[in-house]
Amino acid sequence: MAAMKVESLLDIYLQIDAEILLSRIGFLIWRYQISRSRRMACAVVRHIEALCHHPEFDSSTTPYCGYHRSLNHWRLLAGETHALVETA
Repeated sequence: MAAMKVESLLDIYLQIDAEILLSRIGFLIWRYQISRSRRMACAVVRHIEALCHHPEFDSSTTPYCGYHRSLNHWRLLAGETHALVETA
């Protein structure tokens, strides 16, 4: 039996074009405004984390800083307990 490589969700997201991630984040935020669900907030968190780690996304730009700063807000909405601890 051949061994299968297991990729994390972040690894999969990093293979997606940064522009597509940006588009998906916008869509997910719109969906969150309708549903106000933790599940949707978690999806926003995962996509923003992937965008902040994406090699095509320049970490020295203002949009990066805005997305990075919004992570704690989205983590709180998602109900993640470590949201208040992380500040970077």
